[in-house]
Amino acid sequence: MKLNKIIFAMTLAAAFTACQQEKALENPLIATESASYEMPADGGEISVTFTSNMPWEVQVTPGNSKSEVADIKVTPSYGEASQRPITVTVKAKANPDKKRVAVISIIGNYAKAAFKVSQAGQADGAVEKGTLATPYKASELFDYLKGGDTPDAEVYVTGIVSKMGSYNEKYGSQTYYITDDGTEGDKTLQIYGGLQFGGEKFPANQTIVKVGDQVMVKGKAKLYNGNPEVDSNNVLITVNGKSVPMGEGTLDAPYNVAKAIDLVTKEEAGSAEVYVHGVISQIDKAFSSYGDAQYWISDDGTTTHQMEVYQGLYLNGAAFTEEGQIKLGDEVVIRGKLTSYKGTIEFAAKSQIVSLNGRTE
Repeated sequence: MKLNKIIFAMTLAAAFTACQQEKALENPLIATESASYEMPADGGEISVTFTSNMPWEVQVTPGNSKSEVADIKVTPSYGEASQRPITVTVKAKANPDKKRVAVISIIGNYAKAAFKVSQAGQADGAVEKGTLATPYKASELFDYLKGGDTPDAEVYVTGIVSKMGSYNEKYGSQTYYITDDGTEGDKTLQIYGGLQFGGEKFPANQTIVKVGDQVMVKGKAKLYNGNPEVDSNNVLITVNGKSVPMGEGTLDAPYNVAKAIDLVTKEEAGSAEVYVHGVISQIDKAFSSYGDAQYWISDDGTTTHQMEVYQGLYLNGAAFTEEGQIKLGDEVVIRGKLTSYKGTIEFAAKSQIVSLNGRTE
């Protein structure tokens, strides 16, 4: 008789539990406190709270095709229904690439919810190498090529001439070698069959480039028989920070800084507005209460041969409103009037940037 009572009680309990589960699932619910969370690039962990009135498990999927999220872990990864809030920990390793997004889904038999975890990438703020504003050093390009990579486009590289090679009279090209410090070493980069400023031929017995000169060169980089080089028809950009005057002063063919300086020095600049291309080499005042800025530009981003932009305006004549809108190394095209003030060659007040690192608005 006693045994029958126990069995009856167990039957009632099971029926009660089934009834409670059926009642709970009349309104199935999984809900998170927030739809998105941020994770630092260096990795770490965050706590996420949600509610679920049914057993649940976690699924982590990429937020887009470029997001690798295999190292993002959630603990615990499953659990039972609860009347109280449930907290899980999301852990991520450092992200050496660009920003990634993981979608974390809380899945039950009758409902699910999801939230996004965005993690910044350590490469997000990385500076693109090989541009006019940020050229490779000779050793950097040497290592890049030796590592098995080849840039798709032409790149800029800078170094000091350590040795002169042969001159090709037929093509007017000059081969020479550069290193970071001008001494021959293990990371010597060959500048093969190079041309001078503007792609012009080198003259015979040329003295434009010589040992000890600091040069910047633009060309196609590659490995040739295992040796890093900048391929033939590369072009000389600057020697010891200076270029030769080039350009037409138009938007399509702006003056370089050397040409702007040359015109003002010869008193041939005129009074019309012209376009000048350069790299920001010095910033005296990022912005003022009048919405202008005072900075300098050169052909290679150094201060060796530079001109001033006096009280210049931002993109398309807009006012500067805060620091950081321009920075050292930015590649710009500026429109304005050229002048000289007490011997300083400059853009007169109210010139404006028309292109900033290729951006026009």
